[in-house]
Amino acid sequence: MSSTELEVLPSAASQPAAGSMPRTSLFHRFAANERGNVAMVFGLTTIVVVAMVGGAVDYGRWLSARNQTQSAIDSALLAAGRTSQTTYGDATAAVRAASAYYNQMKSTITIDDTITFQAINAATTFTAKGSAYVLTPFLSIVGIERLPVLQIGEASQAESTIAQGGNSGSNIEIGLMLDSTGSMAGQKIEDLKVAAKDLVDIVVWQDQSSYQSRVGIAPFSGAVNVGDYFTAVTNLSAAAVSHTETYQSGTSYTWQSTCYKSDGTIKGKCTSDPGTYATSSTPIYSERTVVDSPAKAKCVVERTGTNELTETAPGTGAWISSWNVVKNTNSLTCPERTSIVPLTSNKATLKATIDGLVAENYTGGALGTAWAWYLISPEWGNVFTGTSKPESYSRMSEMGPSGQPRLRKIAILMTDGEYNRYQDSSAVVSTVNNKAKSLCANMKAKGITVYTVGFDLGGSADAINVLSNCATDSTHFYNAANGDALKAAFRDIALKISALRLSH
Repeated sequence: MSSTELEVLPSAASQPAAGSMPRTSLFHRFAANERGNVAMVFGLTTIVVVAMVGGAVDYGRWLSARNQTQSAIDSALLAAGRTSQTTYGDATAAVRAASAYYNQMKSTITIDDTITFQAINAATTFTAKGSAYVLTPFLSIVGIERLPVLQIGEASQAESTIAQGGNSGSNIEIGLMLDSTGSMAGQKIEDLKVAAKDLVDIVVWQDQSSYQSRVGIAPFSGAVNVGDYFTAVTNLSAAAVSHTETYQSGTSYTWQSTCYKSDGTIKGKCTSDPGTYATSSTPIYSERTVVDSPAKAKCVVERTGTNELTETAPGTGAWISSWNVVKNTNSLTCPERTSIVPLTSNKATLKATIDGLVAENYTGGALGTAWAWYLISPEWGNVFTGTSKPESYSRMSEMGPSGQPRLRKIAILMTDGEYNRYQDSSAVVSTVNNKAKSLCANMKAKGITVYTVGFDLGGSADAINVLSNCATDSTHFYNAANGDALKAAFRDIALKISALRLSH
């Protein structure tokens, strides 16, 4: 053995039993066999743990970005709707406001943000469309590099809509008084038609399944045309009163033989002097209709007496006065050509009525005011029935699930001048104004909201006084100097009546 080698032999006590492996050898073998596997398991476990923990972090960032982006979109759309209200439908201003609001409120961690805003439906509806994503640094370990912050269906796209003119948890009934008097002729009546139809488009919303919005129209001049409701409100027949009578319509003669010509006809000298040439005669009788009283024009004027300033339903002692009787005329033409329309959600009917307005005659403003009330009064449920029947006032004090009243009743009174007609005769303006004011006060006492619109009043103190007095308050009175201002006033009223509704 060389001096550099040393052999160490185990003692007998340390020798392994026969058939067994040395302990040191077993440990080294395990270490040799498992070292690579443990490293692999450790590595995989580390990836899973990092992905799970990091994924939770990424998810939190995504959720925060998603909520902030949706909130920013909603707020921007509401800003667009409100801007449209205050700018009378300026789509450019509304979209600009939405974009500015969104840019201020959107998430700071989103990328590839393409959210834009658009005005549609004559600037009564605004939409937001586009995409936005958030980076996912931890999930990128497993191949997920980004997530869409909003997703509609299968598309990574955000889409929201704000619509002006939606229900806010209330049924709405509107009595719309429209001035169609002679002073409205020309461009003024055309401006009114545009403004009133725009209002109808906004306040009569599309989905009437949960909450209804209905409008009734009361055109007026010196009288109000009640159309097919004439008998129900006057207790008179509009039909002509007539009878049938028998009268002698001619005479049959028997002629002398010398009166006949060769062709069998009677000679002229005989027919001109039947007393000389006729040998006998027989009367010929016929029937004819004699009109005792012509058909009545279906117009009415103001009530008088105890019911004049009330909403009392027509009936015994409370019938409405017929224009024909008051004027003692058999004229078949009403002073007001366009008949009333009871409450309806039919836009086509409402617009056709508005388009049919003809400007003529005088201004019976108290009468028009009364009929705006009648159209929405539950007292008139025996006249306006079915889908036109006004709801009970009690519904106005009931609260729905959203905290809104279950019913709102609204009168909109529009005129272009002083109230100068009563019973379709000239009257003192102050007298008619006072009647209109009393009707308005009684309406408001029932909880009815009253909007008033003066059109091109020319500074008339009387007209301004009655309209401002009739309105619920100063914010409900509009003094429109021209056609554009009239359209703006009607739109502002419509948007105040309706709601800004947000849908995703």
